[in-house]
Amino acid sequence: MAEIKYKIRELKLNTGTVYRGKIVNQGMIKTQHLIEAMLSTHSALTESDIKAVLNHLFIVIKDKLSQGNKINLGDLVHFYPIIKGKFESDMDKFDHHKHQITYGVTLGKELKKTISFSHQMKKVYSESQKPLIVSIQTDDPEQEINNPFKKGTIVILKGKYLKFDPNAKDEGIFFVSTQTRKDFKIQRVIENRFTSIIFMINEEIVPGEYLLQIRSRLGCMKTLRTGMLRDTLLID
Repeated sequence: MAEIKYKIRELKLNTGTVYRGKIVNQGMIKTQHLIEAMLSTHSALTESDIKAVLNHLFIVIKDKLSQGNKINLGDLVHFYPIIKGKFESDMDKFDHHKHQITYGVTLGKELKKTISFSHQMKKVYSESQKPLIVSIQTDDPEQEINNPFKKGTIVILKGKYLKFDPNAKDEGIFFVSTQTRKDFKIQRVIENRFTSIIFMINEEIVPGEYLLQIRSRLGCMKTLRTGMLRDTLLID
């Protein structure tokens, strides 16, 4: 029996915290994949035959829709034209500056029924999203991670889920002393993106050994997430 995987996502809204399900995408099935699947079950058909039929079907559907027709594709899917835009009165006419033709698509009844009763739902527990630091470098090409970093050095981090809210006091880039556990929050952030962060090391930071942390709620999470560089850094 078919199986659909899903996970629960926590969202922080103005009205409170809500939890919503999200389908775990197993990949994109493209036209070529469908053709290969058809060939595996119908040896009498050739790839050229299937491509020719699909291409001609696309042309016919496009032509019929352009004439204002609804299309029922064998209880598989329905296509229909829609007018978008506001009309001022029943005397108003279609105006390309105010209105547009678009198209709606819905599943056919038979396909809906088949999908509804032919699969099982499986909940999965993926690793919690948190800032992930993949690499660190500076604007000095000769700087190595094992060598002390100087105050005022420009540091470049690469990774995932790095972006944080600069207006939140408990989010940002933090140097945590391995000896005193005291935090030093970075004040000058040059770039704050999902996959990269650029910042300058504070002048007031005390020399010593530090853990580098990024703390973020990832935009919509209620819980503060912390990502940390594996190696400790020395500040000179």
